[in-house]
This record gives sequence, structure tokens and C-alpha cells, in this order.
Amino acid sequence: DQGSITLGELYEGTTFCNDRSWFTTVDVWYRYSLTVILHYRLALTYPLAYHKFLFQYFKVWYGLPVALFSMLFLPAFPFYVILLEIGKRIHQLWVVDWTQAGPGSVFFQRPKGLLNSFIWDTYINVSMFTGHFLTCGSSYDAILHSYVDIVTTKNYWRSVMDNVGMRTARLMGRFKEGKLEMHHDVDGVDVVCKVENSFLGIGDKFLEHGKDFQTATDLEKICSEDYQTSQEVLILELVRWDPKIGSHAIDIVTFATEDGPKVLSCLYWGDFTSTSSHSATSGYCVDVDSGNIVSGAKWYSVFYSQQEMKHLGEVLPGVRQACEDAIEGHKEVLKKHPWMRMVGWDCMVMKNSEWVWFEGNYAQARMPRRIFLKFKNLVWAMKNIRPWEPNSK
Repeated sequence: DQGSITLGELYEGTTFCNDRSWFTTVDVWYRYSLTVILHYRLALTYPLAYHKFLFQYFKVWYGLPVALFSMLFLPAFPFYVILLEIGKRIHQLWVVDWTQAGPGSVFFQRPKGLLNSFIWDTYINVSMFTGHFLTCGSSYDAILHSYVDIVTTKNYWRSVMDNVGMRTARLMGRFKEGKLEMHHDVDGVDVVCKVENSFLGIGDKFLEHGKDFQTATDLEKICSEDYQTSQEVLILELVRWDPKIGSHAIDIVTFATEDGPKVLSCLYWGDFTSTSSHSATSGYCVDVDSGNIVSGAKWYSVFYSQQEMKHLGEVLPGVRQACEDAIEGHKEVLKKHPWMRMVGWDCMVMKNSEWVWFEGNYAQARMPRRIFLKFKNLVWAMKNIRPWEPNSK
């Protein structure tokens, strides 16, 4: 539907998903089986391009030796990934995996039971590379950005939002090369420090004026002690949510189609236990047109699978306008980076009903959660999404 701002049945299937027994053995194996279906569909439909992509993807993520070794298992690749996950689990005895690092690890919490947790990790892995090829094709830029933020750092997202008039948290200052440069007076202003090229809340520090610091000199001392000289840290005004709504963050995912970007999902994360949105203890799906909280996002993570559903039926003001703003932001992204077909946008409603935007993200880890949520979603995606090519829209 060209007149709609949402992504058809994939949006509907995600937003209005029926409840089921999440993260049980049946559920975990079911979602994994959907990734297996897509893998073989891609292998048969795009044999050369997909297998070339797999080599490039695994080379970026695991290095050349592992990529070469992995190619020996192409006929049974999704099952080989189970062995790869066992190796990763052993490696994690010494090195913390990126999914388990920082406050954002709640979104990657594993199901109970050793077998279930292995299959879940395998599902996450296979979903990310199959979903990635389905959406972005063999784009090497897309592969690189699935692993590390090169262009897509916080400075980049702030520039995109500024270009289209999306209200961002005020940049109070910047800690760079061991020195703090202030742009505004911090007197009476609480701040949040964010590492410019970090993710999942890693390195975030929330500081209250009068309690944690008094002056810019205090801030510089804190940054010097807590961050490396090589790190760039943004000092942002700590904005507050509308007390009538309560602690919350809105997570909007947009996807680029031939008819322009569309909204794939709009999630509400609420009931924080701290100032950080990564401390949210509840998650819901929001209907874009009405702003109604219509279902729980229990499917997203084990952490949210047993939540109370106390916010069902509540209405968030201005959701559709926020989604339209996110679409405009995505259009700005596509001008220089047409391979970036999915983007996640994080924002909240302030007490004056104004929306403030925190950052964007290349949503290659978010998109698969929606595609492989159920068979109907996968079928729609296989019918309606084609891998991106340099000459495509």
C-alpha cells in the first residue's frame, strides 16, 4: 500500500503478534527452523551471490581462517553454526561476547537450559546473516557495518537528525584526545556521557549536577579517569520523559522499500529501574496510526517474556508524527548510503509533548527478530523483499 507508512503484513504480524509460550524448547527450535528455511531458499535462489556473501561475512566477523574452514560446510551450513556457537561459548570463558556486554545485554538474554541456549544463540547467528543478505545483498559496506560502526557513529546520526529537523538532546560538550571542550554552561544541567562509536549502552555514564559534578572541570576529571584518551565522548543534556507517561523509550525500525522507507515496528520500552533506557523492565508494541499500546513484546527477549501487561491500551501522543520523522531521517540516510535499508531510531516524549531523539542504529540485528518471529512473517519477507543491489532503489 503506497499510501501507508507501515511495512504491510510484516508490520501487522509483528505489532499484533498473538501471545504464545515464548523461549520454550518448541519456540526456540521453531524460530531456528525458520532461519534454516531462509538459508536454503537463498542458497537455491542466489547460489553464487549468497555463497560469496557468506564468505565475506564470516571473514569480517571471524577472520580468514574461520571463513575458509566454514566454506567446507556449505551444504549443512545452519547446522555447522551450532558447532561454531559451541566454540564461541568456550571462547567466552575468557572474552566477553558483544551480546553479553553492557546494559543492552538484556536484549540478548539466553533461554534457560544448555541445549535451548545453544539453539537460541545459533538462531541469532543464522538469523543475522540470512536476514542480512535478504535485505542488503552482498554489499560489503553493509557487511562491514554489521560488525563495526564506521560511518554509523553517534556524530553521524546526530547530523542526519539535524539535517531533517529532528530534535536531539543538546550537545553540552565533547571529550576528545584527553581534553574537554564545552559548548554550553553545565550549571544546573544533568548530563549523560556517551562514547561516540559505542553501542548497547556500553560506556554510558549518567551524571547529576550538584551530586556527581559541579563544574566543567569536574566533568573533565571524570572523563579523564573513566575513558581512554583515544575515545571520543559526547556530553549530552540528560532529557526527562513526560511524568504522565512515565519512564520510557520508543524504538522505531524503518525499512527502505521501492516506495521509500516504511515503518516495520514501533516498540515501547518502559518501567526503567534507572535513568538508562537499557534498564527497561517492560516492552510493548505500539500501533503507529492510533498510538495505542496493543500487545506485549514478550517475543523480543527472555528478559521480557514474563512481564506484567499493565500498559496495554495506553495511548502515546504523536506516535505517527514521530514515525513520519523517522522516515524522513531514513530518506536522508539513503542519499549517501543506499545499502542501509533498515534503521532503528530511539526517542522519547518529554513533558511538553515534544519528541526528542537520542540516536539511530543500523538495524541489522533488529530486523531479523521481526522476520523470524513466525512463519507468516517469513513468507511475506521472502515474497516482498529482494536483496539490495547497487543499481536498485
